[in-house]
Amino acid sequence: IKLKKKKKHYSYLCATYVYIYKVGVMSFSTSKQMYSNTRCLKLALRATICIIFLLTLIILVIFTRNNARNTALRMSRQPAPQGSVILFWNGFFQDKRWTLPADTFHAQCPRANCIFTNQHDFLPSIVDYAAIVFHTARKFTLFYGTPPQRAPNQTYVFAQLESPTHTWHNFQAESNFYNLTLSYRLDSDVVWSYNVVRTIATRQIIAPALDPIWPAVEVAWTQNDADLLLLIEGKRKMVAWFASNCKVASRRERLVKALQTHVQVDVYGKCGTLRCERFNSSCDELLDKDYKFYLSFENSLCKDYVTEKFFNALQRHIVPVVYGGANYTRFAPPHSYIDAQDFKNASSLAEYLNYLSEHPYQYAKYFWWRRYYRVEANDGGLHMLPYCELCERIHSKPTVRRTQVYEDINAFWTDKVCTKKARIDF
Repeated sequence: IKLKKKKKHYSYLCATYVYIYKVGVMSFSTSKQMYSNTRCLKLALRATICIIFLLTLIILVIFTRNNARNTALRMSRQPAPQGSVILFWNGFFQDKRWTLPADTFHAQCPRANCIFTNQHDFLPSIVDYAAIVFHTARKFTLFYGTPPQRAPNQTYVFAQLESPTHTWHNFQAESNFYNLTLSYRLDSDVVWSYNVVRTIATRQIIAPALDPIWPAVEVAWTQNDADLLLLIEGKRKMVAWFASNCKVASRRERLVKALQTHVQVDVYGKCGTLRCERFNSSCDELLDKDYKFYLSFENSLCKDYVTEKFFNALQRHIVPVVYGGANYTRFAPPHSYIDAQDFKNASSLAEYLNYLSEHPYQYAKYFWWRRYYRVEANDGGLHMLPYCELCERIHSKPTVRRTQVYEDINAFWTDKVCTKKARIDF
């Protein structure tokens, strides 16, 4: 009897679900179909899914409206930010904070006050930001398109640390879009370099710069460098190269292979047989202790493109051999590096390296500049130097700042700034 009652109960329940589904979604031809067990279960399941979907949609709409209302109330109660607010529109590759320590950071800049944030809802409206910074190395995703609105006095900033050969962004639709440029290029509105060279005596930044003024200092080794000479004499290996990208636009891997026929070159990383983990302090000690030369070969031969590998080598007791498209006199003191493109071919470059290896006093002259200059990170706190310069530009002459527009940002970034033909033969 109980079993019959349960079956009857389930039949009524099934009929109820089907009736709801019939009213809300579809109609049925006969009542007999409604009570067919298999058909009934299928239709009941569909009705349940339909109801759950509708309820979820209603809850989502209510939640969105309440959240928007709460955000507006919260923003109205917050005090107005003291200083210009600059928004990072998208991430710097995988770093949404752009190397800064927090999502919203109050920059301690000496001549202007700015707040940098990656939070799109930090201010009530997108048009309230003084400036918006766009990282343009990659295409904007569907989520990060371009702002739906723009205020007349709002500054859009083009930001880039990758070379044009590694820029996948489409600039064709961005004519008359950007007002300022923030990049490694020395002709940018704000220069964003990895490191700076300062004088030890005055802390003045000398480089990078279009026309750095290097004081006339005798390039010579003195008895005061006895400890340095002792370190040099302990070096038993010639050249080290660390690389993870093996086939690149500059064809640096071919130059390395040509060098290896004349001089010992140990290759670390994915392009060689030796291993030393990146950012491992023991790798730096390895360079200081064992090697005389470090290959700072760029992946692209582009104007002003000098990456951290060069500056990292300058900070070690090793002589960097550079290969790139930059004028390196704009980035480091003279006679602090060896430019591969100053040589006719790989053979003549290797010959000079062997000469320096056999004449430690001549090799030691490449460290003369350490008595007068120091290579430092371009920050004063996590890349803050270029950010503070950007902050000052945002504050200075806003009408002039806004009326400056890059009519063709693609031409600025790509036209005649890179080459595939190196000056050195290999």
